[in-house]
Amino acid sequence: MHASQVSLDEDGMTMRRAMGANTPGNWGSGVRTSGWSLVLAGLTLWLGACGIVTIKPASAGTETDASKQRPARYDGAECSQVLYTPDESRDNPERQEDESAEAQVLLATCARSEYRNSAQKAKIRALDFRGYYPAYDDRKPDLVKLAVIAINERFNEQVRIQEEMKGRGFDKDPYAKAEDTLLSVVLLNVSEGELSSALASVKVPEDAKQALVEDFREARSYFTHEANQLQGPEKELLLETPKQVLEHRKAAFESQAANWAVLDGYDARLKAAASAEGGDPELLQDLIALRSKVVEAAKGDYIQDPLFARLTREIALQYALMQDQPSLAAERMIYRRSRGPDPFPETFAQEVHYAQFGLVNEFNEARKRFRKAKDAGLDDSAAKARAGRDFIDWNAAKLVRVDLGIPDYEKLLDHRSDAIPFLEVVDSVAPEDNGVTVAFKKTPVKTFEYYGCYKTGRIERITSDGRLEYEEHCSTRPKTVMHENVKPLTFPAEDAKLLKRGTKIRGVSVGREGRVVWLIEKDQIVSERGYPVPPRPANPKARD
Repeated sequence: MHASQVSLDEDGMTMRRAMGANTPGNWGSGVRTSGWSLVLAGLTLWLGACGIVTIKPASAGTETDASKQRPARYDGAECSQVLYTPDESRDNPERQEDESAEAQVLLATCARSEYRNSAQKAKIRALDFRGYYPAYDDRKPDLVKLAVIAINERFNEQVRIQEEMKGRGFDKDPYAKAEDTLLSVVLLNVSEGELSSALASVKVPEDAKQALVEDFREARSYFTHEANQLQGPEKELLLETPKQVLEHRKAAFESQAANWAVLDGYDARLKAAASAEGGDPELLQDLIALRSKVVEAAKGDYIQDPLFARLTREIALQYALMQDQPSLAAERMIYRRSRGPDPFPETFAQEVHYAQFGLVNEFNEARKRFRKAKDAGLDDSAAKARAGRDFIDWNAAKLVRVDLGIPDYEKLLDHRSDAIPFLEVVDSVAPEDNGVTVAFKKTPVKTFEYYGCYKTGRIERITSDGRLEYEEHCSTRPKTVMHENVKPLTFPAEDAKLLKRGTKIRGVSVGREGRVVWLIEKDQIVSERGYPVPPRPANPKARD
């Protein structure tokens, strides 16, 4: 921008722009100047270079109302990297994917302009909570992305609509309420000091960083306030339960810190194996050994430990890459102990969903007891006491949805067959070249048999060709036959050492191949996938 593009009127107090008569948006040449105007122009150039003040041509329009809602905005030249001009925005341009910290910080802080009823549109897609949350890593949270997401969610159009509806007496949609409350809990992992430190390595102007911190402060305050409005069972479900999960996971991360460090050291190997044909057998054995250490170090039920879940997913992936469907099916069976959702708490989102789903079931049972008491003639106070707990009507579909369980790694298999679970007792073990062939004890089945049969003189029917058939009389007596529930299966060498006559196993078969999932004694799991299970009361029992 040239110094002559800004001038003052003769009174020295009013700045004006000189426009070309026939060229809108271009500066005219007949501009009166003064010493003060040159000083002001120089100051403007300096401020503009710092990203604090930018005097735009007329085609840039004015700042939108939505942009003004944010406490702080950045308006430097770098904004052109993430925003189309208002004129370009009129053509409905496409948005690209760019989740880099630099691009997302600029997108979250750059002011938006409007011209000819068209607001500036983004060149890239903004991060949102719904897309980011399912894979959110609460052990190593990305503070910059979380701050960006909080700002994006706070100042989006849906929040404005929610605020307008609330002003008219309408309550927030349950799903939006659950989502906003979860965001408030996730933001507990972000402090302004840590955010500022994380921003130090982000290559954007300092003013953009400062704007991000200020906007984040307001956004977090908003979502915290919204969460604090919850009361009773709704607060227990949406706020307290995720907080409890957060604390449980922090404790689990601390107790397994040494084992997490070992897994972190496998990052390069995991990435290489994921793209290698046939997987990495050596890495698989290291993962299996590490999971055994996790079981030993776990406090309480190891099945609820995030590292156990993470390792199981990585192990399952390796089996899929190696085309070992029976072993893949065995890993999947680890999470089939309960009748409800699969307890696979690898991520914060999965564990929260499982905990909230369980609490909704408690609400439903309490409501049934309450209604039964009311039908019996009890008053509200007595019926609530009979219910056993406070409850609310909450549709589980209004919880924030996430995928549970191991991903569908079966898609990686070249050939896929049915996987059939079984619960049997070993009868015999015969060594083979690469393992053992196991026959299982047959089950006695009570039936009956005919004996002493003879023909009577009574005609039973006449066939179509004219033959006479006479009734036959037989006596019956009870009989026990031995039924073979599962035909002999071949097990690999690593399972062979677990199997001997009389061993009760829960396993899975694919074709004629078998895999051990659990060894069972007195209905208690004593071994899982080859490693001993500590005898803790929290460990679930094996179920048929």
